[in-house]
Amino acid sequence: MYNDEKIKLYLVDTGNEFRITAKDQLNRLGFRVTGESGDGQEALQDICKLRPDAVLLDLWFPGLDCTSLMKEIKRVLGNAAPKFILVTGINNKDLIEEAFRAGASNCMLKPFDYDNLGNKIRQTVTQKQSLESGMPYDLEAQVTKIIHQVGIPAHIKGYQ
Repeated sequence: MYNDEKIKLYLVDTGNEFRITAKDQLNRLGFRVTGESGDGQEALQDICKLRPDAVLLDLWFPGLDCTSLMKEIKRVLGNAAPKFILVTGINNKDLIEEAFRAGASNCMLKPFDYDNLGNKIRQTVTQKQSLESGMPYDLEAQVTKIIHQVGIPAHIKGYQ
């Protein structure tokens, strides 16, 4: 799907200047920004209507906060919910962990390089496609692979 068709994005951030710059840069990188908002309630309505592949959002904005917005979109859209990628200048471990528990798939701290953001978006959306296409994702196999790559025998870590 994403080889011929542009990945559709929606931006949620209170910074109008950030949204303008992000939209320009992401369009330049081959994405299609379908909408943007600085308000959580407005974003909820737009996202449910526009059905983007991914939503880039900050932690704080009026209307609904980040975690409430993600939870509500997941409740309304279910399996059709987009991927959520935090783009924030707030480097607070607890808030970011809370956002991941609510549904965030990835995070970029501001300021960032837009080429890196583009790669992270593609990786996140492609991961969604792989999981939806029925390719089994075996967490145990992934953990074992990582343990072997770093050269730690599984029995030493208590993991077999």
